[in-house]
Amino acid sequence: MRFLNGRLGFCATVLILFMASPRNLYSQSPFFPTSTITGRVIDRVTQQALIGVKVIVLGTGYKGFTDDNGYFTIERVIPGVYHLRFSTRGFTTEFKSDVVAASGRSVFLQVELEEIKNPVRTIASPSSYFFFDPMAVSRVLQFDFEEVRRSAGALEDPERFLAGLPGIQPLIDSRIEAIVRGSSPVENVVYVDDFELALPEHFGLQGFSGGLLGMYNLNQVRGMRIRTGGFSARYGNRLSSVLELNMREGNINNVEGTLGINSNAVGAALGGPAGASANWLLSVRRSYLDLAGGPKREKPKPRYWDLLGKLHWNVDYRNTITLIALAGLDAIDYSRSDGEYLIPSLLIDRARNLQDQYLVGGRWVSNFGRKWRIDISASVTRGEYALTIQDSTGRKLREVNAFEKEVTVRGESYLQVSSRFFLRSGLEFKPVEFRNTLEWVGDTSGFGNPLSAINADVKENSLKFAIYSEGEFFPFSNLLLKAGLRIDHFAYLDEFTLSPRAGIRWRLWPNLTLIGSAARLFQNPPYPWLSSDPANKKLHSMYADVATGGVEYLVVPDWKFTAEVYAKEYRNYLVSVEEPTMMYNSLGLEGGFFYGGKAVNAGVGYARGIDVSIEKKLSSGYYGLLSYAFTKTRFKALAGGWAPGTFDHTHAVTLTGGVQLSRSWTLSARWQFATGRPYTPFDAKASIAARRGVFQRGKFMASRYPEYHRLDVRIDLRLNFHGWDIVAFAELRNLYNRKNVYSYVWDARENELREIDHLPFFPVFGFSTEF
Repeated sequence: MRFLNGRLGFCATVLILFMASPRNLYSQSPFFPTSTITGRVIDRVTQQALIGVKVIVLGTGYKGFTDDNGYFTIERVIPGVYHLRFSTRGFTTEFKSDVVAASGRSVFLQVELEEIKNPVRTIASPSSYFFFDPMAVSRVLQFDFEEVRRSAGALEDPERFLAGLPGIQPLIDSRIEAIVRGSSPVENVVYVDDFELALPEHFGLQGFSGGLLGMYNLNQVRGMRIRTGGFSARYGNRLSSVLELNMREGNINNVEGTLGINSNAVGAALGGPAGASANWLLSVRRSYLDLAGGPKREKPKPRYWDLLGKLHWNVDYRNTITLIALAGLDAIDYSRSDGEYLIPSLLIDRARNLQDQYLVGGRWVSNFGRKWRIDISASVTRGEYALTIQDSTGRKLREVNAFEKEVTVRGESYLQVSSRFFLRSGLEFKPVEFRNTLEWVGDTSGFGNPLSAINADVKENSLKFAIYSEGEFFPFSNLLLKAGLRIDHFAYLDEFTLSPRAGIRWRLWPNLTLIGSAARLFQNPPYPWLSSDPANKKLHSMYADVATGGVEYLVVPDWKFTAEVYAKEYRNYLVSVEEPTMMYNSLGLEGGFFYGGKAVNAGVGYARGIDVSIEKKLSSGYYGLLSYAFTKTRFKALAGGWAPGTFDHTHAVTLTGGVQLSRSWTLSARWQFATGRPYTPFDAKASIAARRGVFQRGKFMASRYPEYHRLDVRIDLRLNFHGWDIVAFAELRNLYNRKNVYSYVWDARENELREIDHLPFFPVFGFSTEF
């Protein structure tokens, strides 16, 4: 008995010591899983690798140093959530939060440090957990993979995650249509690893940046940046925002993989080294709802595939080459059932949509010393789009067959002319080809205007060309002045556009910075509208004059307050001649099917507002973001006078946050509120008499939908095993089952007003395994 008691006492002592000092025993024991943290540290300005940077995992004894190519590796790390510090002599010290070490895969981080002797350093914010772009003169938001993945309401989709950010509201729960500062989904652009992607979502609409869900697996996304103000001269052909998605690289040491399933798709990914200085990544996903079987005439079941491939090669200390391929294949076939119509106002009985999109690109970045960098890239994007819509008699209401192809070759130089002056210059050459076959039956609008039938078959080859230059000057150590000019040419419209840009960044105190920008931004008319009428070849590009001013205040290293005011003046906006109240930026989900016909550049408008937010990074067990946005938009077409914009939400509040309950459990939530959008009410008597929707005269955009608000709650679980792990989540969307109204339509079959709602309460589950 004494022997047994001794054994029990010994075991109890070991257990107590283990629990009291888990990291030491955990990292030394072969019986417990461990992880590896890897990454690369580069110069923020020159993008060259930094050697000898010290990397410390805060609160532990883990540390490492970067090698000759800027890479570091920290092995045998206990699985968990960590915060890292990066420091070296002559450069700023940076922090990284939300670094999740898991046994199934290594963590790869890309970190940028700034040279202290450079004048840029003096306008930088103190070391913190927040992303800082020393050359940004308007608001830039950056989020890493883990911040997006764990976010309630995002469903692990980077673009759906945008709806919770300052100044950005969703259009409809079931789709991804970001409304940036009261603008429109047609005014946004998405770049993947610096390559423009025309249709970045599955089941997107021509001319729109949104869709049903993202065309990429979140597990392959390293991070994202969203620019919502007067962005750099290197970006063109959009009026509101630029979203940059950066794909991660493959593991440089060994092959790793991921298998996962969520509410609508299954996916797999592999990545690993390719020789001593290269790595590769491959990801594929497929929807599975169409495999569930069931009656043919039931709710539509989208079918899609997407594929991502990437190869990254560090040729030497100065040169890197990146190759990327992205593809998406979509199909959906809707047939009416149970007396329900896809669009009740038109008695649509069947709709079929097929679309394919491909992107293939290559990029070479070379540094000539520490003062000059060149960036040369070439890519091909190709998309095919087919849509057929039939009414209850089998008659085709709309038929679209479209093809778009753009070949983009871009060269850019970034030169440090002196210690106080930097110059970015670039050239972009883009041959384009588009074909549109459009067959639309004639109709009558809700205002009683006759809409002519459209029968167009257009095939065009044209050229887009751009040249830009931008200077960054530091007259004083705490002041950045920025000015640039972009010149675009679109041969099809036979026009040149000049887009000046200017900005200022002034650091008043170590933790307080003022920013301001002004720009004229242009956007070409979409290919389908250009094709729908011969007269549209005389159209011009739309433009907006944008001005922003803001303040960034770092309260403490993990708390930041930001506020920015903005004003936009729209000119030359496309307006339909036959439906004189309809502008291109007023189109939403339904309008994407039907816009076209003769148009003129007669639309004008403005947007004014303010975005305010306070954010807390996950550095002490919890994180959060509280944002408020006020927006006022007014537009004037050919008729209807000045009226609120279709996406004028006026007031919007978002509160999102979460807590790290333990190494394994994370709880998060997001609550959103927005003032109802404006709409034009129906004239009930006239609609009943005509058996179709007829709008009230003199009431254009005079009413508003009820306020929108909802709560999403999510819980994540991570289990670590030897060489692999499991990540599972459960999310309760619209937890208190708020009945949010999306729109009112006139049901032509029942001859009555009908309410279309956003999604009700529903749970979502998913899990993945990493090995």
